[in-house]
Amino acid sequence: MKTNIQYERTDKAIINTFTRLLQKKPIDKITVQEILDETPVNRATFYTHFKDKYEIAERMQAQVLDNIKSLSFLLFSEEYGHSHQKSNKIFNEYRAEYRESLLALLKVKTDTVDVIRFWANDIRKEYLSSSHSETANIEAHIYSNIITGLMTYTIESNESQLDIMNNIIMILLNVLLKTLSLEDDKEVNELLNKKLLK
Repeated sequence: MKTNIQYERTDKAIINTFTRLLQKKPIDKITVQEILDETPVNRATFYTHFKDKYEIAERMQAQVLDNIKSLSFLLFSEEYGHSHQKSNKIFNEYRAEYRESLLALLKVKTDTVDVIRFWANDIRKEYLSSSHSETANIEAHIYSNIITGLMTYTIESNESQLDIMNNIIMILLNVLLKTLSLEDDKEVNELLNKKLLK
């Protein structure tokens, strides 16, 4: 049992060091030696945990995407989906806990690591699984871009508390009104704001 706990601690220490290094420089400029210099492990131990720095990024991405799926499930569940206050609380807690990892991963773009591309793909799949519209493909594409764009903005933002649910609604609403050339219609705006924003 102690071996598993130690293994997990070492994994976490390597990932934390890698995250700090990614905040300072691009992945292609980071060496395994730099990771070793800042983590209390030797080269053999490092290679027991990871085959290279790209595997660290892949594992970080897998963890982040799993956490995002769990977060999305919670945000849109019956318990939280109808309460913007609860949804915002959960989102802001998640953001505080994973912000450094997400900021680091946003800087990595490889064939196997591109957190926004993979996340957008997951969002599109989820959207398509629940939509039977003739325009579902384009809807899914637009929806995934809006969600990932907003989330990228909120991750990069220094604001401590964000009203994510109202932001999502407002963005979708504003895009719809602009598309229908109704953005200046006060009556329509008031009605939709009253109906959709709580």
